[in-house]
Amino acid sequence: QPWIGMAPFVTEKHMFVNIGDGTYAHSGLLSIRQALASGTNMTYKILVNSAVAMTGGQVPEGEMTVPMIAAQVHAEGAQKIVVVSDDPDRHAEDPRMPALTEYRHRSELDQVQRELREGQGVSILIFDQQCATERRRKRKRGTQAAAIKRAVINPRVCEDCGDCSAASNCLAVEPLETEFGRKRAIDQSACNQDLSCVQGFCPSFVTLVGAEPVKPALPTVDGNLPEPPRPDAREGEPAWNILLAGVGGQGVTALGAILAMAAHIEGRPVRSVDMLGLAQKGGGVFAQLRIGRVNAAPETIDAPRIGMGRADLLLSADMVVAQGRTARPLLGASRTVAVLNADLQPTAQFVLDTSTRYDREGMLASVRKACREVITMPGIQVVEEAMGDLIYLNVWLLGVAYQRGLLPLSSEAINRALELNGAQIERNKAAFALGRAAALAPPSVIVPEAETLDVLLARRTADLTAYQNAAYADEYAGFVASVRRAEQTIMPGQERLSRAVATQLHRLMAYKDEYEVARLHSLPAWRAELAQHFTGTQRVELNLAPPMLAKLDPVTGQPRKLTFGPWMLGALRLLRHGKALRGTALDVFGNTEERRTERALPGEFRAGIQAALASLTPESHARACAWAEAWAGVKGYGHIKLRNLEATRAKLAAL
Repeated sequence: QPWIGMAPFVTEKHMFVNIGDGTYAHSGLLSIRQALASGTNMTYKILVNSAVAMTGGQVPEGEMTVPMIAAQVHAEGAQKIVVVSDDPDRHAEDPRMPALTEYRHRSELDQVQRELREGQGVSILIFDQQCATERRRKRKRGTQAAAIKRAVINPRVCEDCGDCSAASNCLAVEPLETEFGRKRAIDQSACNQDLSCVQGFCPSFVTLVGAEPVKPALPTVDGNLPEPPRPDAREGEPAWNILLAGVGGQGVTALGAILAMAAHIEGRPVRSVDMLGLAQKGGGVFAQLRIGRVNAAPETIDAPRIGMGRADLLLSADMVVAQGRTARPLLGASRTVAVLNADLQPTAQFVLDTSTRYDREGMLASVRKACREVITMPGIQVVEEAMGDLIYLNVWLLGVAYQRGLLPLSSEAINRALELNGAQIERNKAAFALGRAAALAPPSVIVPEAETLDVLLARRTADLTAYQNAAYADEYAGFVASVRRAEQTIMPGQERLSRAVATQLHRLMAYKDEYEVARLHSLPAWRAELAQHFTGTQRVELNLAPPMLAKLDPVTGQPRKLTFGPWMLGALRLLRHGKALRGTALDVFGNTEERRTERALPGEFRAGIQAALASLTPESHARACAWAEAWAGVKGYGHIKLRNLEATRAKLAAL
């Protein structure tokens, strides 16, 4: 271990070392033994997840359980052992567990690490949690009991502050564009249901006990689809080359195996290679297939990898991966036909930066430059509505590629391979057929037109009326109207400043205090949406950190969220009427620093805009717009909002 040699010569007193249960089994124990012999101050964090996630989720060779690992490191001399888990007492009664082992909930992980780094010698932190991706797969296959809770975000309450993504680091928390701006939503088909996102400091999260997403009925497709011409290996070449590209969790490697089986059924030689890397969920995944001629000898295909520029078909549900540096070298400008999902899906960058935007047209142009032809299909909305789960997107695209004459396999062989795969057979066959039909009659996805300024104003004026009263809304509308007149005088035909003021002033005036959160959770439209998209709900829970009730986290010093049962919904329906007390002496919630700050912000914003209007010129117009738009950074709740306000004020000062 480098740290053992470095420790005497640096000021750092302690180091954490991360290893998995697979690494522990084959060599990690030797490292721990060396550390114990040296007496160096360090903590080994051993993740026990029962899967080699780096290379595909296999069971670790010589798999070691938590009691086995704890007993072994204790026998080697480790005196401090802490087991962290979502079920801390799971192993407490096992006779192999050392007597002084501590058991802590995973929510205390940060606190545990802070304690261990102050200790002397070698300590062991065993993090006991099943691989989330493998757990999701097993639940879908029915080999593991389903989770009893699902998390859902109320978009009206959401502020898109990103704290839920920071708490969970989860790609299933996705951007959602609404008439009130960008919010967040949970992709239920990708959700691991560990509920870590719920710990984000935001009252928008609702947990549904016993709920399952509503699955649409199996779609019916015309069974008399015309058979397309089928290509074969090019003259002088042994195989037709297919590159499948996507991200972990989309079923890329499963689709590769299905196509390989279809080739086998037809008596075609096939060679393939999967590239997984660290892509169990969310990273790039690639499958390369080379499908030979019928009855050709297997050895006619000399290698499984596709040569540079020699892909005949690129099939990808993810445009970011399709135009990336791994796929692009295999594409040929005179040869490759790409079948792409035209809809963009969020990447890990969105988890890190809530302002992330994607250059769809730029990426599409990059793929077009590298290919002979590019076929784009907007698949997300179509597949979600028809199938209820985006896991079928790749099979749907396969149907598109087949009907466009880009596969050397028959539909009979592909359907038989789907049957042999054994997972959701009828739905996969339906997705394949829907893709074929879409290739003949491309789906028309309705793209909403940009909202006019008048519609934007009307929507927000109505919302402020419901928020407080008509007078409050009229104050808003009157100010925006004055900005609009001033902008038209200086910049006829321009609306950027008016739009920015209309959007940001509404957000500042409709700050989400306790009364507003209660109103938004009580909206009939929200309750109807839950009923429409989920079935079997036994209990609705709210996750809140109410003033005077929430305890402070010992590490962060911030309030911890509590879970409240259905009775809280009734309480909120009463609390929403308290808006009449907002800002008065009877407002019991109004004296906190957060509320006083929020009440002052609309006035601060209006004063800044009025100052800008007083000297507005065509040259200063863009800066005034940027100043107004920068207020979008003021979002979130509690300490998150105050932190974002501080960062926004720095931007405003610079402008």
